Amino acid sequence: MKITIPSRGRSREAQTLVELAGPENCLVYIKKEDYKSYAKLIDKKILKIVPDDAYGMGAIRKHILKQHLKEDWILQLDDDVTGIEYKFSEKITKIVEKNHFLGVIENIANLAMDTKTCLFGLHASPNPFNYNQLEHFIFSRLVACGIGLVPKNLGSVMFDERMIVNEDHDITLQAKYYRRFLIMDGRYCWIHGKTWTTDGGCSTIRNKKVIQDCLDILAKKWSGSFICNTKKEQQIYLRLAF
Repeated sequence: MKITIPSRGRSREAQTLVELAGPENCLVYIKKEDYKSYAKLIDKKILKIVPDDAYGMGAIRKHILKQHLKEDWILQLDDDVTGIEYKFSEKITKIVEKNHFLGVIENIANLAMDTKTCLFGLHASPNPFNYNQLEHFIFSRLVACGIGLVPKNLGSVMFDERMIVNEDHDITLQAKYYRRFLIMDGRYCWIHGKTWTTDGGCSTIRNKKVIQDCLDILAKKWSGSFICNTKKEQQIYLRLAF
């Protein structure tokens, strides 16, 4: 099992996630200038330096993926994830015990390999619309917060270095276009912080211009495959037409 954690400026959040998943299962990818602050909290053996020319989440995730192309599967997990929520009927159970947490991840990863898809994950938010007790496994929707990848099944699917943000939308659309489906376990969602407002991570280079530039790239690549949220400026929803 290999959980990779791209992180910037959030050493304590990354430390919490490493303790949850176990340092033997994790690698934390950071920028060179952040090394000292991370080394104080996290074992140096699992700290990896991202090249300076890897700017933005698309480039960073691509670099990480290329280091693990020989793995059966990898999970690129956001550094502010603190657990998993499981919803059954009207009850929500929080999964914060190591073996249970890893078991949920390994189960959906194995299913992705069995079904020969390249992308897998859990829901990013506990939206009631996402839950369907008659359909535990979903072959569509956005893979975010935790982007699971099966390298041998990628084919033409690869992170676009131009995507400073919204790289999760682009890789999801690629998987749907080139591979026709991805797989998600609809019973679970990630527990995570407020990444839009927390300093560090992707937020350090998130602004209106960056977001708009990335939306323009998405529009050129995937015209008609997403719609804008009228209530939240520059937030989008996927509208998968394939």
